[in-house]
Amino acid sequence: MHLKNRFVVKSASLRSLINLLFAAIIFSGLGCAKLDVAEAFKGNFEKSKNNKIINDYCKSCHIHKDFDSIEHIPEKQTDYKRVVFNKAEECRICHFVEKKIVYNRFLRKTRRPADANRGKYKDFEKKEIKKMKNLRKRKTSVKKDSKPL
Repeated sequence: MHLKNRFVVKSASLRSLINLLFAAIIFSGLGCAKLDVAEAFKGNFEKSKNNKIINDYCKSCHIHKDFDSIEHIPEKQTDYKRVVFNKAEECRICHFVEKKIVYNRFLRKTRRPADANRGKYKDFEKKEIKKMKNLRKRKTSVKKDSKPL
């Protein structure tokens, strides 16, 4: 009986150790899970940096490895009737990702023209219009503040 109890304790400890190791592996991967990609899709960098990060991320997929982003934006703008989309200069306006924590992956999504033209993304559009206005204000205030030498 004494040996049986020791075995149960050891196997429970081993299971706990394995679970702890498994959790550590999962959570260590979450910390470095393409943070720049998530930030770029949020628009937290300059337009050119957002587009480069997103473009590189999309090209990492075998389906999009030959993707030409220079042609893509102007070509697709005409499909959209709503201002935020047809004046878009960034990939993130039409494309976004959802983080799937369980799999430590992003799920790529597109705001399709048919949905956008019906107004499905009005909340998103309002936020983007506000961002654009704030950016314009900052640019004009910088120009006013700078004095010629």
